[in-house]
Amino acid sequence: MLFTTALLATVATLSLAAPTTPSPPVLPNPNDVYIRKFTYAGSGCPYGTVANSTDASKEVLTLLFSDYVASIGPGTKVADRRKNCAISLDIHYPQGYQYAIFTADYRGYADLEYGVTGEQQSTYYFAGQQQQVRQLS
Repeated sequence: MLFTTALLATVATLSLAAPTTPSPPVLPNPNDVYIRKFTYAGSGCPYGTVANSTDASKEVLTLLFSDYVASIGPGTKVADRRKNCAISLDIHYPQGYQYAIFTADYRGYADLEYGVTGEQQSTYYFAGQQQQVRQLS
């Protein structure tokens, strides 16, 4: 199963005083925004099974999972029924800017027999913050 996640991040300027006339945001040079460290761990993403890439604008991050498979049925282990993967990104960006997850798009394949249901849930948070956002699809 190939499971693809695309995260769209936007960059905006921080300002302490509101300008008198609106001006377009000044975006940083895309070369100044990059992933310093990408780590992952979990039953759905063993070492070597997740790849990442960004587009030229550094606004879209694509994650490809090559081994994110949950199974149920005769002969399967209980541990195969539920899979998880924790992704951690250490992002470098210029001082005075911030980033956010704007949208997430999930694509994958499900082969479910009649009467069987599946659930995909994502939880997003920023390190050091208590607030979490959950998405059920």
